[in-house]
Amino acid sequence: MKRNMDLIRELLFYIEENYDGNLLIIDSLENYSNSELLYHFELMIQANLVTGKTTKYISGEGIIECKGLSWAGQDFLANIKNENVWTDVKKTAKEKGLDLTISIISSIASESIKKILGL
Repeated sequence: MKRNMDLIRELLFYIEENYDGNLLIIDSLENYSNSELLYHFELMIQANLVTGKTTKYISGEGIIECKGLSWAGQDFLANIKNENVWTDVKKTAKEKGLDLTISIISSIASESIKKILGL
């Protein structure tokens, strides 16, 4: 399965909006399959953006048990929260022929934020 940074961004938003200090169970998100959610949440754990775990059932379905965003996840989301910044990140990466990795996204987002601030 190919990594989808739009889905990762949506999951970060979802967690930020819905996590209340208790275990957050995620088993569906509009427009995405359960397997896409599980795969991408596992990637987010590996990248230290979130804490939690996934549980897969014999049926192939599963659930996400989220314990919240990490410090790095909070910072990453803060950099890409603004829709204009996110659009600029994707446009710039595409124009340069770059894959969207966390480091590339963070670099482009930082430059975009500097432009917005007039720095």
